[in-house]
Amino acid sequence: MVDNKIIDNKAISSKMVKNDSGVKITVLFDSEISKSCKKSPSLRTGWGLSLYIEFEDKRVLFDTGSDGKILINNMMTLGIKPGTIDLIFISHNHKDHVGGLFELSNLIKHDTPIVVLPGYATETNFVVNAHGIVLEMKRKEASEILDNIYTTGVLGTHTKEQSLLLKTKKGIVIITGCSHPGLTTIINSAKTLGNIYAIIGGFHKWYKKDKDLEIFKGIKKIYPIHCSIEKKKLKEKFKGNVYIPKVGDVIEI
Repeated sequence: MVDNKIIDNKAISSKMVKNDSGVKITVLFDSEISKSCKKSPSLRTGWGLSLYIEFEDKRVLFDTGSDGKILINNMMTLGIKPGTIDLIFISHNHKDHVGGLFELSNLIKHDTPIVVLPGYATETNFVVNAHGIVLEMKRKEASEILDNIYTTGVLGTHTKEQSLLLKTKKGIVIITGCSHPGLTTIINSAKTLGNIYAIIGGFHKWYKKDKDLEIFKGIKKIYPIHCSIEKKKLKEKFKGNVYIPKVGDVIEI
């Protein structure tokens, strides 16, 4: 594991007061809307994923969904201002995870770090509109971006992907885009930082046989979303540990 941080904490001018209450994650982009969210009539859906993460004194946007208009509508509806984002983390170069970034980049702070994978600009034809500082992730091991906020590094062979890791008092919280490199690979990278407490994100093609359920053994909180398959099997196996979030839901870990 690399000790030096990718971004100097002092370079992030967050006005959020540091707290130790845990992690708060708001679902901004997905294909389903939460029935329990009071603002659900104004929210919109699309194929893709975006999560707004509040952790300690930082606000992190994980992926941007497939459509900027939908993303920004949902942010505004839920009272989230793009200008408050301290870091944008892109898991991989597929449209359903980067499609909203072009329009969003007009609304973020000029110096907002945007952590992407190598080849991002050529694979997505994306250019940041004067706002944001694009940082290509080239490391292949778990590395600290900001205090207690890590990337797994670039994982996978055919489809490259990075996951976000939060080092909390309860353990490591993993946030995945689609898990193309395989959940076992992602979890093993996260375990280099400590025990896994929770995992949220897309679990793409994770299941082939019941033995694969053992991947999640010991994880206290499991949140399958987006492209995740076999959600019912997860709920049956791990009962009260599995929750299926939708747009508008707020998860507190």
